Amino acid sequence: MLYKAPYLPYDTIRKYALRFLNEFHPSASLPVPIEEIVEFKLKINIIPMPNMKRDFDLEGFLSKDFSSIYVDSDTSERLEPRYRFTLAHEIGHMILHRDFYDAVQYSSLTEWAQFQDTIDSDQYSWFETQAYDFAGLILVPEQHLFDEYKIEVERLREQSYTFSKANFDTVNEYICIPLSKRFKVSQTVIRKRIYKDDLAPNVV
Repeated sequence: MLYKAPYLPYDTIRKYALRFLNEFHPSASLPVPIEEIVEFKLKINIIPMPNMKRDFDLEGFLSKDFSSIYVDSDTSERLEPRYRFTLAHEIGHMILHRDFYDAVQYSSLTEWAQFQDTIDSDQYSWFETQAYDFAGLILVPEQHLFDEYKIEVERLREQSYTFSKANFDTVNEYICIPLSKRFKVSQTVIRKRIYKDDLAPNVV
């Protein structure tokens, strides 16, 4: 099967994420309770699977009928930020790539892993990037990111920190630390969200 990822600009994925949050997490509390949303609102089973990362180089796997998400058991037990992101990432695939899952034939993790190897690397990268962006947008909602980022910038201003264009990257690296804890995601996720939203101390 020749797979071509759909063209989905970041702003389009943002709209999908906002719609998802409005429907499944209207209270907008932090951190976003992705595990509860998956299990109790979407009615999707979360199934830990031993050695999935080691044997298949996968941390998450979405069943063809969307009834289950399999997660590497070591990730689910020990790496909460990565576990939360894995769930959100697989939900991203379900929402953004449903037509693809409907079309492809697989019935097991082994068959899925084999099928992945047949997808053009550029298309697969785009496929994964879209789900990554969706996961980042629902776990780090846009308005919350702006508000929390502004709080940290003001905290630095109160400490007489001087901002310049040259030190924006340093400031953002510093801000990634408390924000990653607040949103319960990795610093990498926060870093990419800050970059995607073009946040800098002089624009908040």
